[in-house]
Amino acid sequence: MNESQRKDIQIISKVLLANLYAKKTKDISNKCAKLYDEALLLVKQSNNIGLQIWVESEIGFYFYKFYKYDDASDYFFNVSRLLIDIPNENIVDPISVLKYNAYFFTSINEKKISNLYLKRALTLTPKTQNDYAAMLNAIGCNYFSLKEYELANQYFNETILYAKKNSDSLRLAKGFGDLAQIYLLNKDFVNAERLLLNDIQISRNVKNPKNVMFAQIRLGNLYLEEKKYNQAKEVFNSALSYISTQDKLKKCELDVNKALLSIAISEKNNVQELTLLRKIEILRPIVDTIDGAELLKKISWKSKNEIANWKFESEKIKLEKASFMKTTFIIISVLLLCLLILFVFIYKRRFKLQQVNYENSILSAQLKQLKIEKALIEANDSLKSIKSYLIEKNNKIVQLESEIQELAVTSKTDVSKEKIELDKLISSHLMTDENWLMFKNSFIKEEPQLYNYIKTNFSDLSESNLRIVLLHKIGLKNQEIANLLGITIHGVKKAKQRLRLKYGESIEELV
Repeated sequence: MNESQRKDIQIISKVLLANLYAKKTKDISNKCAKLYDEALLLVKQSNNIGLQIWVESEIGFYFYKFYKYDDASDYFFNVSRLLIDIPNENIVDPISVLKYNAYFFTSINEKKISNLYLKRALTLTPKTQNDYAAMLNAIGCNYFSLKEYELANQYFNETILYAKKNSDSLRLAKGFGDLAQIYLLNKDFVNAERLLLNDIQISRNVKNPKNVMFAQIRLGNLYLEEKKYNQAKEVFNSALSYISTQDKLKKCELDVNKALLSIAISEKNNVQELTLLRKIEILRPIVDTIDGAELLKKISWKSKNEIANWKFESEKIKLEKASFMKTTFIIISVLLLCLLILFVFIYKRRFKLQQVNYENSILSAQLKQLKIEKALIEANDSLKSIKSYLIEKNNKIVQLESEIQELAVTSKTDVSKEKIELDKLISSHLMTDENWLMFKNSFIKEEPQLYNYIKTNFSDLSESNLRIVLLHKIGLKNQEIANLLGITIHGVKKAKQRLRLKYGESIEELV
């Protein structure tokens, strides 16, 4: 275990110990506050956001349970900001965290925010757990408060469905009671009464008098709307019998007495009316103190202000990010443009150099050809010099053909001009009629007997075949002959083969 893990365990231990102490007290405890403060200090130093969210949610819920909404608000507002950008898997006990935040925002009348957290928690909760139906119920209640009754009806029915599946009797009772409000809204008093009576019966079976009381108040209001005053008074008084045993249900007591007052006025019971008015006057300041309606309004306003600030900060971050992205895009675009210009410049320069090199090669080849021609003239047209001349020409043809092939492979630009020049050079190195006559005369001069033998024995030999025979006799190979005559090596071999077929062994020595 590393140091970071040890600190996380220490933080969690302090929070759990504080929660344990909180269960044993009826009000805020200094011992709990000290442990929570120590845990919060440590978690902020650790920079573990997921754990910090859990710690602050636990502290906020601690104050929330004791109706210290103002103290709780700072923690829940901070957690809400942190929850925006963190995935559920990075939060410690995410279901509890999301539930606690949802309950708090429900209390300060921020139902939409509450539903966001409840739905997020719902995706993490197994459908077989009682919490699943409880969350469905809470979402439905929020939609009812928002007057989105179709959605409320949908979630109340789902609450009943999963409460039955999971054998959660108390949640089933609450689901019936909440669904009754939809029927009451639609003036379907029969079904509303049926559901509320089911709510009361199930709540009694599971021994939950508090839920019985809430259902009785709803049933009393139903009877009041139907003007069934005796039945209304009966269930209201039954609810008051439980309320009187509790210190923190003064608002319920006030609401019941207001309902009973409206009955007394309708029945013109002046004595009862005065009695109830006195009770209401006594209860109203107590409720204002305990319930903290003004404080909740203040916190709700604070919440709206916080939300507005979050949105402003979020938009500011988005604008800054967009500005940064725009600047980055411009910089990258400029760099790419510069690279493109540089590439084009280098490419053009390379192409120009390539053209210059080819032009130089062509000029060099032309110059060399002139030197060869000059050397031949100076050699007095001897057969030996002509042979050297022809071999040199052949070598140059091979070199030029190689350059043409290289040009085709390496250059991706239009090099037709260079290719034409190279082709011209190759053509200039081929054996022309003038070259042939010079060669032929030199051969006759130096090899008269051989020439006369050829002309005598092969008198019908064509001029083209004679060229092949004479070039062969001075020692040139098939490829060299092909190069000089501007034909393929296959053409040379084919010509020799035809001569052998025509003249037989008598020409064998010549080809």
